[in-house]
Amino acid sequence: MLKQCEITVVIPTYNRAKLIGRAIKSVLDQTMPPAQVIVVDDGSTDNTSEVCQVYAQSVQYIWQRNSGAAAARNAGIRLSKHPWIAFLDSDDYFTPSHLERMMTAICETGGEAAFYFSDVQWPGPDGGGSHWEGIGFKPRRPWHLINDASSWVLLKCQPTILPSSVINKRALEAVGGLDESRRVGEDSYLFCQLGIGGVACAVSGTGCVVTADDTSNVRLTVNNPLGSEKYLSEACERWRDVLSWKGRLPAHFCRLVAFKLAGAHLSSGKALWRAGSRLRAISHFVLAAKADPKLAAWLARYRSSKGYEETLQSPCSETIERPATKRSLRPLLYL
Repeated sequence: MLKQCEITVVIPTYNRAKLIGRAIKSVLDQTMPPAQVIVVDDGSTDNTSEVCQVYAQSVQYIWQRNSGAAAARNAGIRLSKHPWIAFLDSDDYFTPSHLERMMTAICETGGEAAFYFSDVQWPGPDGGGSHWEGIGFKPRRPWHLINDASSWVLLKCQPTILPSSVINKRALEAVGGLDESRRVGEDSYLFCQLGIGGVACAVSGTGCVVTADDTSNVRLTVNNPLGSEKYLSEACERWRDVLSWKGRLPAHFCRLVAFKLAGAHLSSGKALWRAGSRLRAISHFVLAAKADPKLAAWLARYRSSKGYEETLQSPCSETIERPATKRSLRPLLYL
């Protein structure tokens, strides 16, 4: 495999001594192993370091003060010596041929994409099954390269999951790595940064198995489930930032992002209303109407947002079938 296709795997971890060995082994047992493996210990107080010492000949281990998932991953990016970076959460594991399929796609496409990604397998408690099947994402096989991944990263549910992705190091450096100020959704924001106006490639097959094996509720990030006030607040900020990139978005994509911003404000308002914070709820309802007046009109007419997003997604989906034509990484000059 060519050196320009070589991959560094970065595994951030925190107090997962019982699980980190499995994650490391899934990387070392790949049919085509990576050129470098880095474990970033985000301030563990258990015996994670002792477990990692078993793999000292094959794995670079570093410890840092607890700073969160984004900071741990960024530390790994800085230490990487190779052009491509794959991330793996320490309670998950790679399927055996994941990196081989990704390296093959990178080499066959000349490394044109800013990132390559494959499917993930969800754990039973979350419904199980394939992520792509669950959201109806059906790229061409064995890989599907497109010039502008806006239509993918702005789907109702992103098909891109960080532990099943391989990202160009220069592209990561161009956007400053993962945003450490975001404690929720920093991975979704990263894919927006790289995918809106950027080249991406979907690679067939399951790359990562996501598990629910960590029962301690210890996470690298703050525990903010879907629908929590913190999660919704971060969603509002994310879509507000993306909407400011209007120079990179065609008009129909601007409308879609405006809807996502309005939807985040609307969900925040509903959550606050149920919690009894009526004034704060009303302020979010007003912001939702300002973000997308047409959604407000739709709600007034139909008493529901059902069907509205489909009217916005239709023109955006047309870009999915436009394959990339160049064979070099597009410079991220717009960032």
